[in-house]
Amino acid sequence: MAPEAVAWPSARDGLKTITAAIAALPERMAPHCADFAALKQEGRNGTLAGTLSRETERLDEYVASQLASLAKSLSRQKASPRTPTRDGWVAVANDRAQRTIALARFIGLHRLGLNHVVGEHDRGHAVGERLLPGLKERLEQSERSFWRQRHQIRPLLDEIGGLFSRGGQYDAAAQPGDGSLQDGSTFSRKTRKFWVPAESEIEVMTRLLPHLPLYYFGKRVAKGSQGQRAESDPATTSVYLDAADFSLYRTRLRRDDGAVALRLRVYADDSLAAVGDSASGQLSNKVWVERKTHREQAESVKERFPVSLAGVNALLAAGNGRPVCTDELLGQHDQASGADTGKAQKH
Repeated sequence: MAPEAVAWPSARDGLKTITAAIAALPERMAPHCADFAALKQEGRNGTLAGTLSRETERLDEYVASQLASLAKSLSRQKASPRTPTRDGWVAVANDRAQRTIALARFIGLHRLGLNHVVGEHDRGHAVGERLLPGLKERLEQSERSFWRQRHQIRPLLDEIGGLFSRGGQYDAAAQPGDGSLQDGSTFSRKTRKFWVPAESEIEVMTRLLPHLPLYYFGKRVAKGSQGQRAESDPATTSVYLDAADFSLYRTRLRRDDGAVALRLRVYADDSLAAVGDSASGQLSNKVWVERKTHREQAESVKERFPVSLAGVNALLAAGNGRPVCTDELLGQHDQASGADTGKAQKH
């Protein structure tokens, strides 16, 4: 699949590396890319604030137009009376995937570039004059921000996967009912996890599409264009808690018997959590405090209880300034209503 995969700049890379990656984007995108050298000069001149606002709005509009164009092309392909050959479907899917990767890279690289330029500006200014906090809040919270708009790409990946499916890419993939996919209530699995920078998340997912269908994990699974579809959104947001010496992490990494993982988790559109739509960026009012205990000779156990989003800080501060241990976190709620304790297969 073109474009060829290239190394992603990291937040630690200099602006030169980031701008070189932006220059490698498709030529049609060049007129819409930010001029980071000019922005850097604006920072030196003390005029960056106004320019930054205009530049982010321009990026917002461009990304919105590209998303609309990509969605329209996929919709038009679906409604077309022509039926391509299997190779034809794959060619169309590759074309749409290429456009998606380019857009995802445009979004991610501009976030990195803006953070770099504004961060450099802030190092020479007092706290009250710094721009990075406002930029980060805008990119993360504003529905119109080009960075938040990347969430709108995820539903399009399902459409692109459907094109690959019509081309026979997933003929050997597991289908519901074959024992490998289950309803999410009881399962056994082995996983290998990788850290993926937020800027490259969509690109990684898109590059995997020719090889693997999207796997929808949810309570209800029904057959769809890619062979499976869950009615619930599988997305989660997790914050893992640990001691200052990372003792929980280290014991889990060694898979010690009795090793504990303690986390705060928000489930998107999970029927147990009854939360809002993660794709729209709305957060649930319910947060689960979960403790998973690894057992070598028995089933691992997951215990959890819900707290309100507003009550999370109060719960974590219950130790009067000292870290709250796992038993205390669970015990505080147990006394009131009892924890939701369930067993999970070892995995």
